[in-house]
Amino acid sequence: EIELDPPEILYKYLGVIHHISRGPDNILTWDAEMIDYCTLACREFAAESKHGFKPCDSPYLSDLSDAASAQDDDTVGVYSGSCAHDLMKLLYAARMCRLDAITAITRLAGRIAKWSINCDKRLSKLFDYLHTHLTKALKSSIGPQDRDRVEIHCWPDADLAGDKNVNSKSTSGRFIALVGLNGRTAALHWAGP
Repeated sequence: EIELDPPEILYKYLGVIHHISRGPDNILTWDAEMIDYCTLACREFAAESKHGFKPCDSPYLSDLSDAASAQDDDTVGVYSGSCAHDLMKLLYAARMCRLDAITAITRLAGRIAKWSINCDKRLSKLFDYLHTHLTKALKSSIGPQDRDRVEIHCWPDADLAGDKNVNSKSTSGRFIALVGLNGRTAALHWAGP
């Protein structure tokens, strides 16, 4: 005989916390967040690197075109031995619900084999951004009144999420969602470059 617990509402799945509710007019809303996961990732990075977090609104550095910065691109970075671990940990969160950081993470992941001091600066800025915005969540809502009016919308990331340090304008980044009435949106799919 197998004894099973009574069914419960699924709120945590693969590290993602889901907050689901049904409001007035039967509108379903759900948020997906990884506050605990990102907090732990930031804490581990700070402990390993002795990094002190600074508040910031962007995961990107300002323009890195000065001469000192060019020299820093040729010098191996301090985090070259741990960067893959740190970035893959963050990439998991970005793929699950923190798509605001996915482009910055994948751009840095492409530099793992040639990690430099400039990459150290970018990684620190990325962690500063995540630490500043730990409570960000992927929010969705849709209702039965949207059934006959819902549309699929796709937003390509044609400007590389505003990263001034990338020369190309072409990317495979995207966000696809169901869009209903009154601004209701339900995320379907996303990806970084």
